[in-house]
Amino acid sequence: MNGLALISILIGILFIVIRAPLIFAPETTKAFYLKLVASNTRIRIMSLCLAAVGTAAIMAARGSDQTAALIILILGWLWLLAAVFFLLIFPSLYRRIAEAFLQAMDNLILRLLGFFAVLLGAFFIYLGLVVFS
Repeated sequence: MNGLALISILIGILFIVIRAPLIFAPETTKAFYLKLVASNTRIRIMSLCLAAVGTAAIMAARGSDQTAALIILILGWLWLLAAVFFLLIFPSLYRRIAEAFLQAMDNLILRLLGFFAVLLGAFFIYLGLVVFS
């Protein structure tokens, strides 16, 4: 198993672990997310983790000539750029946007968001196990 397959599986697991609770307990998960973005320090720590995963995705996808690796490469660049330019530099702006977004969501929309994120996570796991191996 190469690095691209491992990163793809990791991304799929992250999507599932982070968004699957929205399906079963949307209000509790929303309260957790609001608590997660409550301070600038927490947002900056979150951005460093996102930057690390984005950098790993970029490094793993750069050496591959497969067309599906382009998905991982683009996702890695988006995560890295969002982490550095948006979360790390302007955490208070991100907090305001995240709080407004979460407050506007009702349970049905949160459950649908969780369901589609689990499907996307399963797709990335499929890419890692079948396509990139």
